[in-house]
Amino acid sequence: MIGKKSIYGKTGFTLIELIICVIIISILLGFAASRFFPMIERSRGAEARAILSTIYTNFQKVADDGIPLDEDLSAADLDIDWNKIIIDDPNNNLNRRFDYSVDYNGAPPTAEARSRADGGRWLQINLTNGVITHSGEY
Repeated sequence: MIGKKSIYGKTGFTLIELIICVIIISILLGFAASRFFPMIERSRGAEARAILSTIYTNFQKVADDGIPLDEDLSAADLDIDWNKIIIDDPNNNLNRRFDYSVDYNGAPPTAEARSRADGGRWLQINLTNGVITHSGEY
């Protein structure tokens, strides 16, 4: 009863009108959220791609200089090991979404970012040619 006066001389919305407005707003927020969450996952994947690309670039620099890389790196390794490829340990960030590791002895050598929330989500870069493969979500 928008615009109509009640017996008390006041105007306003009825309870039904307010409930319908709340339902419509809820539906619109549901559509917005369904588009928003995949964007967040893509941005997390972009962050991991950037770190993997840095690892690849620095690995190439070290390989070109002829420095031997004989040990693999994982999330448990110390900074000194990551310094071999001229990069700060990406696993030191407490708010990170991925665990990073480097396998020098693999054929081909690779660097991997594995999701901390869901270990089934991962990105991997081939350190010989820079090709990134992923589990499909990123």
